Amino acid sequence: MSRNKSKQGVSPKRPHKHPQKTAKRIAVKMARKAAQAK
Repeated sequence: MSRNKSKQGVSPKRPHKHPQKTAKRIAVKMARKAAQAK
């Protein structure tokens, strides 16, 4: 955790590597949430 804190300017939710992968994961999470809400 301390390692992430050293990079203040970088948001922990957006890693440098594979931004598409993260976006897809978030989309899947949202879809799951929406499915549960129904």
